[in-house]
Amino acid sequence: MKQSINFNWLFVNGFEESYLNEFPKNCEVVDVPHNVKNVPLNYFNQDDLQGVFTYKKIFDVNEFHSDFATILRFEAFMVEADIYLNKVNLGHHVSLYNPVEIDISEYVKEKNNELIVVLSTKENPNLPPFGFVMDYLTFGGIYREVSISTHPRTYIKKSLIHAGYKGEVDINDVIVNPDNIEYTVFHSVFDGDKLIFESNSNNFKVENITPWDLDNPKLYRLVSKLESSHGTDIYETRFGFKDSEFRVDGFYLNGTKRKIKGLNRHQCYPYFGYAASKSLQEDDANIIKFEAGCDVVRTSHYPQSEHFLNRCDEIGLLVVDEIPGWQHLDKTNEIWRNQHWKNVESMVFEAYNHPSIIAHGVRIDESADDHELYQKSNEIVHNLDKYHQTTGVRNFKKSELLEDVYAYNDFVCNTLNKGLEPKRKIFDEHDEKPYFVSEFMGHMEPTKTTDTELQRLHHALRHATVLNDFYKYEDICAAIGWCAFDYYTHIEFGSGDNICYHGVFDIFRNKKYAASIYKSQQDNDPYLDVLCSFKTGDYPEAVFKKVYAATNVDYVELYKNDDFVAKFGCDNFEYSDLKHPLIYIDDVVGKTFKEEKYSQKDRVKISKALSSVALYGLVNTPLKDKLTVATMMFKYKLKYPDLVEMFNKYVASWGGKANEYKFIGYKDDKPVVTKVYGSNNVHKLDFKVLKTELVNEDTYDTTKIVVRHVDKNDNVLNYSNLVINVSVKGDIELLGPDTVPLIGGTTTLYIRSKNKKGNGTVIINSTLGTNSFEFLVK
Repeated sequence: MKQSINFNWLFVNGFEESYLNEFPKNCEVVDVPHNVKNVPLNYFNQDDLQGVFTYKKIFDVNEFHSDFATILRFEAFMVEADIYLNKVNLGHHVSLYNPVEIDISEYVKEKNNELIVVLSTKENPNLPPFGFVMDYLTFGGIYREVSISTHPRTYIKKSLIHAGYKGEVDINDVIVNPDNIEYTVFHSVFDGDKLIFESNSNNFKVENITPWDLDNPKLYRLVSKLESSHGTDIYETRFGFKDSEFRVDGFYLNGTKRKIKGLNRHQCYPYFGYAASKSLQEDDANIIKFEAGCDVVRTSHYPQSEHFLNRCDEIGLLVVDEIPGWQHLDKTNEIWRNQHWKNVESMVFEAYNHPSIIAHGVRIDESADDHELYQKSNEIVHNLDKYHQTTGVRNFKKSELLEDVYAYNDFVCNTLNKGLEPKRKIFDEHDEKPYFVSEFMGHMEPTKTTDTELQRLHHALRHATVLNDFYKYEDICAAIGWCAFDYYTHIEFGSGDNICYHGVFDIFRNKKYAASIYKSQQDNDPYLDVLCSFKTGDYPEAVFKKVYAATNVDYVELYKNDDFVAKFGCDNFEYSDLKHPLIYIDDVVGKTFKEEKYSQKDRVKISKALSSVALYGLVNTPLKDKLTVATMMFKYKLKYPDLVEMFNKYVASWGGKANEYKFIGYKDDKPVVTKVYGSNNVHKLDFKVLKTELVNEDTYDTTKIVVRHVDKNDNVLNYSNLVINVSVKGDIELLGPDTVPLIGGTTTLYIRSKNKKGNGTVIINSTLGTNSFEFLVK
């Protein structure tokens, strides 16, 4: 039986020996997940996160049996801790990103157990990922959940299950059997609550199953029952029938070749760092899968929450997991190297049953070659998991390849002309081993939501350039961009404000233009985002130059002030290799030019020339369009004022009345999506609430309110820094400051439940009015 112990911990900054006998009176009462020190959004002293902190928890064991095994489990704490139970020292334990399990059977009692955790959050150079300064912060605290579980003395630690897409099942039961007694294990497979197969064998085949797939991530349950003279023990896990393989010519899922694109994920959040509960972990997976339309995520640069992986299983988001580390490796420090191997073993063991896993990353990200270190890393994985391949991320070519799959961070894209290098240029075994791109973009063009529209557009087009090459090169198995979300980093990196702005979403998970490039490459939902606000003052010379629609529709129709302009299809040769090429909008006049005194043929010519002036400016208008204007002036005896009048009437992008541009996307000749752009004086705050019911289960629950300053067409006003004031009442708390500005026209508020049932209210005040939101806590 599992029992969570996450509420009502005592917490104090620092440690003294006297705390083991009498905890200080001035302590805080906190809940887990917990961050030792919350931070401002940016510009803070990162050294404040490093130190020694002490936690205390008093707990009872709900189902206490003196002859049972009782296991204390920390899902993760940062970095290392001395742990005491009932005045007994349980030893020194390193966690970082890995669970820590301790058998407390000898020391636990039924009532009033006293658990003390003396936690060091210091960046210990003896432990990966530390050694040199890293491009991310690790924060500190008991930032994942804590539980105890009770079992008969002989019990199932874990049933490691692989189930192939044709129904073959292979189970390895990991049994704790201290007395070496006889036992039997019986396995049952359930589809929901329906029993579909049972066996006392660890190898069997289940007929008529539904494979786990990206679009239909079907999950089953395995229930393993152990019987011994010590009693009955039950272990339960979810799994999917799935096979995956990186091959020389591409990635295969259940025997079918798939081109998979994705993003890397850092797990930190504004203000509270790593200490995010289940709902937010799940929400990140949802954003990457549904809002970015990704197929795969890489857990850069460490194993991540079980809740995140569970959600990836549920929604069909593939995962490349990775051990802790960034660039630095220690060739002489045996403590460091042994911890690295422990990290590999723990990662594989914890991730084994997740059908979303497709490869294990066993190299320190962007580190040098180290034959001994990585040869053993690969051996550990292959001994534990024969069904998933190993990989390792490099930032240099021609590296020694000990893994099954070569992974490389390809940052060759420094213009819009070249996205990726071909596989043959990256490593020597290119005809023998699979290859995928593990990172691209990121530091090549860090972009903020507050940057100019031209900057945000260029950032998006560079991502499009890389993905275009990815789809062009058939033998590149996957392309995983850097990265999903802006993230906290050491002051030596990023913009010097403790944030790296490499994401296609900001740190609040609000999108930049680049996110639309990814979303437009999926097929599940009609999508259209025109990468232009049609605010001429945001562009040099007040001309748009190039307007692109990121979309997966067949074609779009453009209407200007409700007059039909033109129809645009996917004939963009710049991005023709994309699964869904960007649509190039090269005409903003089109059919709206209806002057009767010109012939039909000449109306088309004049319309095109006017569009060229609107999109490129008079100086940069193509010569052939300038010649068209000259020809028309001569033919129809036009004077310059006539041209100005014509421009103001049909273009009017500067000095005239603002236009409204409506785009309608069509699929199979049916309208499926509409977007409207243009200047207007109507604006408001828009709110999107993740959920209004918060459920306290193993620990507190969290929701979020996304606040956007938008126009009447639901377009974000990117330069709004409107200040909002937030107050909460009832059985909820605000995570973060109560007065915040919008950044890039958006922000996100995080709300958590207190440890009791009830209700809560969030009130948001601004110069645009007052809005309130009601929440139920269960």
